[in-house]
Amino acid sequence: MSSKGNTFERLPRIYEPKVYVLELYPNAKDFTFHGRVTICMFLTQPTSSIILNAKKINVISAKARHSALQSELTVPMKSIMYDEKQEKVAIHFDSELAEGDIDLCLVYKGVLADDMHGFYRSTYKDSNGEEHIILSTQFEATYARRAFPCFDEPDRKAKFRISLVIPDHLTALSCMPEVSRNPVEKCEVEKYGLPTAISHSYVKVEFDETPRMSTYIVAFIVGCFDYTEAEDVVGVRIRVYTPPNRSHLGLHALRMARSALPFYTKVFGTGYPLPKLDLVAIPDFAMGAMENWGLLTYRVVKPACACAVNPSSSLMKKCGLGYRADTLY
Repeated sequence: MSSKGNTFERLPRIYEPKVYVLELYPNAKDFTFHGRVTICMFLTQPTSSIILNAKKINVISAKARHSALQSELTVPMKSIMYDEKQEKVAIHFDSELAEGDIDLCLVYKGVLADDMHGFYRSTYKDSNGEEHIILSTQFEATYARRAFPCFDEPDRKAKFRISLVIPDHLTALSCMPEVSRNPVEKCEVEKYGLPTAISHSYVKVEFDETPRMSTYIVAFIVGCFDYTEAEDVVGVRIRVYTPPNRSHLGLHALRMARSALPFYTKVFGTGYPLPKLDLVAIPDFAMGAMENWGLLTYRVVKPACACAVNPSSSLMKKCGLGYRADTLY
């Protein structure tokens, strides 16, 4: 069931997702994005079609290959059928796919809407009144399907390898640490419709592979940020990201997160499982906060500014409950 109360039929259980390799090419000029996703999965029985969740996604091309064959021999797509009511896409192939490990490779296009769901755009104004855009995600409960075709059910866990192609002056964040940041050739930029008449080059930012996780706690963010950082007692890197020149407003969140990790380690007898924890306040945000693994997101509220300025305020203590609660998840 979705967060709006709509009833969805479950996806067939013959597909077992293992790894998503996701590349995104967001275009903040025309509010669209292109994506490439390879879903490594196990088929429990032969089939000539694969059904995924997708909403407001246009699949441009699809092909499948048997990963065990160690070859480029692929099975081309025959047809695509969309079920908008059920938020599904069915990809039919020319021939039957055998039982076993396969890689499903999709190229698609989506929309960067401003409705705070899926992969969306948020705006804020700086001290000079100039408007800036942040691209963020909100996937709970069933909105990952608006960012990439996937098995968007909480028990269909998989690992994720995510990369984002962005202008080189921006910051990209995801659940895991950045592992590389390399220039992108102009031909690739043009292939996916990114604007080239800008003063910045493009880079591909790649992130480390996640643990097995549900689609709804995957996250990624693109924007211009400052940050303040610390480490907890066992060396987990904690950062709080803010709009430029406002990093001091993240000090309270940083203090609370730094104290929360050892607190919950003691309570539950197990340590925080990820190498980093980022916290980002988003101007337009549907929830109070969201417990994405390694990348917590929060709503910006004006009174919260007082928290960094007046450490003894009762408001600061109340804010701290929210930071600790989402760090728990």
